[in-house]
Amino acid sequence: MTANSLYNNKRKASAAKPAAAKESPPRKPATTAPARLVNALTCDALAETIIHYWRHGLHNGTLDAQHALDIIDLMPGPGGAHGYMLLQALRRRLPHAGLPALRWRYLPVQSERALFREWLDTPEWQQAQREERMIPMLWNPEAGLPCLLDPAGRRAWNPANPAVLLAQEFLPAGQQRLFAAHYGKLLEAQLETLLAELNPDRNPWHPADPASLSPDLAATLQAMLPRFNSAPLCWPQRAMDMIERLTSLATRGCLLLATAHGDASEAALRLRSFAQVLDACRQVSRPPVSFALLEQYFRRRGAQLVATSSGVDGACLQAAALPPQGQAVAGAAENKGIASVILDPAWGRHAALLQAMRSLAGGGERMPLAAALALLQCAGCDPQVFSAAFPALIPAFQAQAQQDRRGWAQALQAVWSQHLPQEDSILHREVAAVAMRIAEWGFARTVLTRGMQALGRNASDLGYLAWCDLRTGRKVAARKLLEEALAIDGADKIAGEVHERMLQRVDQSGSPWRVTIAHPTLPLVLEPLDQSHAEALLHQYRDPQIAVMTGLQALNTLDETRKWITEHNQEAGRQPYAVMHHDHGLVGYVCLSNSAPSTYFCFWVGVDFQGRGWSGPLATLLCDFARSQGYRQFFTSIYDDNTRSIRSLARVGFRPLSLRALAPDNDRCFYYWCDPDVSEAAATAELVAYHVREKLPLRFPGMEAEPVLEAETAPGPA
Repeated sequence: MTANSLYNNKRKASAAKPAAAKESPPRKPATTAPARLVNALTCDALAETIIHYWRHGLHNGTLDAQHALDIIDLMPGPGGAHGYMLLQALRRRLPHAGLPALRWRYLPVQSERALFREWLDTPEWQQAQREERMIPMLWNPEAGLPCLLDPAGRRAWNPANPAVLLAQEFLPAGQQRLFAAHYGKLLEAQLETLLAELNPDRNPWHPADPASLSPDLAATLQAMLPRFNSAPLCWPQRAMDMIERLTSLATRGCLLLATAHGDASEAALRLRSFAQVLDACRQVSRPPVSFALLEQYFRRRGAQLVATSSGVDGACLQAAALPPQGQAVAGAAENKGIASVILDPAWGRHAALLQAMRSLAGGGERMPLAAALALLQCAGCDPQVFSAAFPALIPAFQAQAQQDRRGWAQALQAVWSQHLPQEDSILHREVAAVAMRIAEWGFARTVLTRGMQALGRNASDLGYLAWCDLRTGRKVAARKLLEEALAIDGADKIAGEVHERMLQRVDQSGSPWRVTIAHPTLPLVLEPLDQSHAEALLHQYRDPQIAVMTGLQALNTLDETRKWITEHNQEAGRQPYAVMHHDHGLVGYVCLSNSAPSTYFCFWVGVDFQGRGWSGPLATLLCDFARSQGYRQFFTSIYDDNTRSIRSLARVGFRPLSLRALAPDNDRCFYYWCDPDVSEAAATAELVAYHVREKLPLRFPGMEAEPVLEAETAPGPA
C-alpha cells in the first residue's frame, strides 16, 4: 500500500474508484511567483542540446549542411520573449561549437497571421527576419498544413533536414486527460468535473475507453499499470496531437525538447497524489505533466533517445529523438552528448538560485555585491534573477565604495541581451539604474532608449536619460529631455530630482572659464570640475601611480577628494576640468594654472581609459581654448620616464626645453607650446619667471644661492 491511495489508504473491492475532488479543498495562490521555466540556464541547456543534435546528425549523415535546419517553437511566449532568449543562447554558443556554417532558422508557430503583428513591430525580430534567422510559421491544425510566412506570401513547410520541436511549457496547455493506474485498472475522469465539485458524493471515475486511445498510448498505459498501486497519469492530449502531426511531416526525423512542471520518474509519480494534481490545476490552471509516461510512450514509438531530468522545484526537461520515417530502430545507439546535457543538473537550479538571490537581497545595503555578482553569473545572468537582486543593488553600491565594475558591466550586458522589451516590463529601468551606478552611461542610454520604444516616452525614463546626459557632459541635451519629462508629468520624482541637481550645477561666477568645452571630433568634453565629479574622480584616480607621475597629492577617500576639489576651485588662477566621455562619464582631469602671460598645463587620464590616445587631443583642446582667452605660452613638466605622455605631447606640437631644475627636481623635463615667433630662449626665461611669480619651490641654474620658498602647490608634471 502506498501513501498515494486515493481513498483513505483502504483497499476496497476491485470495482472501487478513486475518490472525488472533495478531499482537495481549494488553496490560496502562492504569494511568490514561481520561477519561470524559460530562463537563462534552461535556454543554455536547450541550445547546447540542439548543437549536439546537429553535430550527431552531421556525424552519422542524417543532416545535410547545405539545407536549412529548422527549430519550430510551439510556445514562443508573449511577443516571442521565450524564443528570443533561446536565439541569444544559440548565437552565443554556435561560434564556439566547431561546426561548419549552418543555415539555421527559428520558426515560431501561431494560429493567426495577426498574432505576428507585435513581433514584426519589434526591432530585434525585424533584424532577425531580415537575416532570415526568424520566419513566422502559420499553423492552425484544424485548417491545414503549416506554412512559412515571408514577404512574398506563404510557402509550405517541407523540411529537408531533421527538425527541432520546442515545447517550452506547451505540454500543459489545452485539453488534458487524467488517468488513474488503480490496482490493475485503468480509470479516467474529466478534470473539469473534478474541479467543479458539483456532486461530491458521485464518483466521477470510470474505466478508460480503449477506443479513445491511440494504439501506442493504449499499449503504453497498459504497460504502466503493473508498476503502480494507485497513481495519477496526466496525458497532454491537445499538445501531443499537434506534436504527432508535426513529427509526421518531419520525415527526416526530429528532436522534441519539452519543459514543464511535472514528474520525471516513476518514483515521482508514486509520490504525486490526486489532490496535488487538482491543486495544481486550481493554482496555475494546468496539471503536472507525467513525463515518466511520455518517456515510455516515446520509447515505444521508436525514439533513438529519451532523456528526462528534474529541477529542484519540479521543473522537468525532456528530450526525445525520433528517427526518420521508415528507419529501423533496433539497436539504435543513444546520443550520449544530448543525454549528458539533459541530465546535467545545472539547468534545473534556476529556482534555487532565484530564491538564494531573494534571500541575499534581503540584506539591503549590506548585500555583498561580490556574492550577488557570483550568484547572477551562476544563474547565466538570467533577467529574473537580476530583478530579484535589484531592490538591494542601488543601496549596496552606494554603501560599498569598491566593487567589480567590469564584472557587473559584463553581467548587465548579458542580462539585457536575453531580454525582449515589452509593454509590461520595466527591466530596462532596473538595468539602466545599475549601469549608471557603475558609470556605464552609454549602455544605460541605449537600454533606456530601447525601453521607451516599447513603453512609450514617459517622465521617469526621460529623467534617467537626462541624468545620463548630465553626467557625460551633454547639458543642453539633458535640459531638453527634462523639459519634455516635466511636461509629461511635473510631479515625477526621478525627473524632479535630476532637475534639482542640474540647477545646483549652474555656475553663478560669470567666469569665462566656467564653460563646457567640446572636442570637435572625439566624444569628449571638458567640464568645469565640481563636487558632482568627486566619486568618479576618486575611482579613476585609484592607481597610486597617477599621483606619483603628476606630482599631485594622493586621494584615498571621498571626503579627501571633495576637499581637494573645493581647494582647487578656490585657488586663484587655477582652472580645473573634468574630462567627460559621452559613454563613460569622467575619464580624466586637466587643469590650467594661469599666470599671465603664460599658463601651466597638467593632466591625467583615468586608470580605466589609459592608452587610448586622448592625452594629446585634450592638451590641444584646452590650450586652444586658453588662446581664445588671451594666453600665448603654455608649459608643462613631465618625469623623464613618463614616455607615454612625452610621445602624446610631442604629437600635438609641444617642444622640449633644454632647461632643467636643480636637484632634487632634476628628474623632469619641461615642454612648451608658444607662438612661432617666440624663441626657445624667450620661452625658457618666461618659464623661470612663471615659477618666481607664483612662488613655486623649483629652482633653476643661477638660483643656487636663493632661499627655498614656502611655496604654493606646484602645478606638477603632466
